[in-house]
Amino acid sequence: DSDLTYDFRNPEPYKQPRSSVETDNSRGSVAGDLVSPLQGLVVVEMAQGIAASFAAMQMGDLGAEVIKIESPEGDWSRREGPPFLGDEGPVFLAVNRSKKSVVLDASDVRGVETLKGLIARADVFITDLSPEKPEAL
Repeated sequence: DSDLTYDFRNPEPYKQPRSSVETDNSRGSVAGDLVSPLQGLVVVEMAQGIAASFAAMQMGDLGAEVIKIESPEGDWSRREGPPFLGDEGPVFLAVNRSKKSVVLDASDVRGVETLKGLIARADVFITDLSPEKPEAL
C-alpha cells in the first residue's frame, strides 16, 4: 500500500503527507515521500570523456550538486554534431544534465586556486584525465 501515486500525464507526483516521518537532512531529504539519496553531496567533475561525465550526471540525477569544470574553450562534446540544439551537440546534451558549469583556466593562478577551493569543498571528485594532467595543476 503506497502513499505515492504517479499520473504519467502529469509529471508532478501526488504526495500524501505522513504523520511520523523522521529524516536526517544531511544526506537525504523528504519532500512528502520523495527522497533524493545524494542531496547534500557536492561533486566536482573534471572530465573530457563520456564515462566520467555520465557518472557525474547520474549523481546529479540522484540529488547531488554537480559542478562541471570546463576549460575556456569549453567541453569538446559541445562542438560534436550535427544535430545541434543552439550551440550544443547531442553528446554534450546526453551526459550533462543536472550540472552546473564553471569555466576555469588552469594555466592561470586564480583558476588553479578556484579549482583547489572547489575540490576542497567537494565530497566527490570525478575525473577521467590521465594521472599527469591533474597532478600538473
